Amino acid sequence: MGLISFIKGRGLVKGENVGRNWILIILIITLLLVVIWSGHLADEKIVKISKLRIEKKRVKSEYVVMKVKLAKLKLESSIREEVKGHLVIGDQPQRIKVIVKK
Repeated sequence: MGLISFIKGRGLVKGENVGRNWILIILIITLLLVVIWSGHLADEKIVKISKLRIEKKRVKSEYVVMKVKLAKLKLESSIREEVKGHLVIGDQPQRIKVIVKK
């Protein structure tokens, strides 16, 4: 008899503990909603973290490419190529004589 009355919901409309039963049900529903909401917040944070990781990889690869370009530009041979038509560059640097008068 107890299981059948529970299934029919008689404890929610009849008896002396009707108020406490409804309060308990409302409390359980509220807790379930809070758990679902916090799960959604965690999912949003995970998605945001994965997007930031992808952005970090992109920026890091761009940094490496720029660093390689800068290293190539700093090479003496590339500087010689750039100024080849504008300046005359010899194989040996010119020697400077310093004469000290006494």
